[in-house]
Amino acid sequence: MALGTMAALQVRIFFVTIMCFCLPTWSGCSYLFVSGPPDNHTQVESFDCTTGNAWPVFDAVYGTINTVSAAAVASKGGPNQEAAKAGAFGSAILWGSSSIVGFTKTSRCREAKALADARRQRRELSLQQQQQQLWFQQRQLQQLQQQLLQQQQPFQRRDSAANPVVPRDSSSAPAISMTRDWARPGATPAGRYVVTAGGTVNGTVQDTKTGLIWQQTVPSGTYTWADATAYCGSTVVSKSLGGTGWRLPTIEELQTLVDHTQAAPPLIDSTAFRSTPSSLFWSSSPGAGSSSLAWIVSFNDGDTKYIAVSYPEHVRCVR
Repeated sequence: MALGTMAALQVRIFFVTIMCFCLPTWSGCSYLFVSGPPDNHTQVESFDCTTGNAWPVFDAVYGTINTVSAAAVASKGGPNQEAAKAGAFGSAILWGSSSIVGFTKTSRCREAKALADARRQRRELSLQQQQQQLWFQQRQLQQLQQQLLQQQQPFQRRDSAANPVVPRDSSSAPAISMTRDWARPGATPAGRYVVTAGGTVNGTVQDTKTGLIWQQTVPSGTYTWADATAYCGSTVVSKSLGGTGWRLPTIEELQTLVDHTQAAPPLIDSTAFRSTPSSLFWSSSPGAGSSSLAWIVSFNDGDTKYIAVSYPEHVRCVR
């Protein structure tokens, strides 16, 4: 191909490039197809913008090809050398600037979306904390209601086949038992729990139904979830209870201790597990797939919830 023809081709390419920029938005492909974050992106959690770099890369590659081609023609001299130089310079400026703008927009889009995700996570965590606070308030109200029932409701005489009390002056008198109005019938099967001697502090309780061995007397203090986990795995527990492998129980294991047949809280076999507070106890199970939440069991009402791991609650170890 003659130099004049090649130079004319480069001039046409240059003008076509100019038209591609000028007609739509006075820019390149990045200006046409790449969108940055909206002006109000700090106030919304969901918006559309371009995160990929396909169009900026296309601008850079296409501009480089045009620039190199025009520069090659200009280096060969001839009557159209100046036009070829202008084509090389114009292509480099236009497509290069479009590529830079495109990369800038996609970078700002990724940053804005990351900030929006962080704001959404903070809002969800705040909502979870509010729900936990509401649940604690409801729990406190239930405890107050149970205390009022214990103080105000007298004992009621109720017919029952279990544990009859027969008057001494009549062998034919109907059997009755003295129970609270809200008591539940039944009892823990005899022989389920076997209390054994432990280490130097207290004993252990073996559950013959599940095969688990439990700490009999729990510490009086409360722990965060991380501290409760560390406590059960510490040498303090292994030395005081004897043996190794002590750990924080799962939520399923801890639920096996709840005894709804108890007449009053705590809802646990008080003979086997002495001095158990009617409070929340940690499990090792994280809540809702989040490292900031964990499941607990309430031995006041037998309920299970997940709460923030920073709350101080009671702990009972198992192995």
